[in-house]
Amino acid sequence: MIKARDEEKRMAVQKLEEYALNREALKGLRSKLKRLADAGKPAVASVASYDAAATSTTPYHPGMMNIAEECQRILLKIADRQAEILIIEDALQIINKGINCEHYSDILIMRHVDGYSMERITEKLGYSSRQAIYNQYNKALSKFAKALEWTK
Repeated sequence: MIKARDEEKRMAVQKLEEYALNREALKGLRSKLKRLADAGKPAVASVASYDAAATSTTPYHPGMMNIAEECQRILLKIADRQAEILIIEDALQIINKGINCEHYSDILIMRHVDGYSMERITEKLGYSSRQAIYNQYNKALSKFAKALEWTK
């Protein structure tokens, strides 16, 4: 059995909570990127805009550079969030490996991402008692904390 120290478990819980926030933030960033991309689309492409490029006149609106720069910043934020999410998801996949571990990631996600009570998790997963789910939760959290170290 893999044991994690209390500090490692606290950090693991913090990572799970950050995971939930990162998933929400990613949705917001993608929405913002789409709005910016839509704002930067030309209404109608015209022959004059292509001719302007040949005459060294900028064919784009001056604000387009700001939109492009903001899109680039958002894309970098998205990449950072996705990297954090992948670390957590890799660790969650690792903890489901082994005998009697098939619900480990479900328990952690339900508890720290979905915000379910232990009673609700017990019902959802069909465990016979709250104590059984608490035991599984503690094992899952210890294994998750160690898996996070391995995925670094």
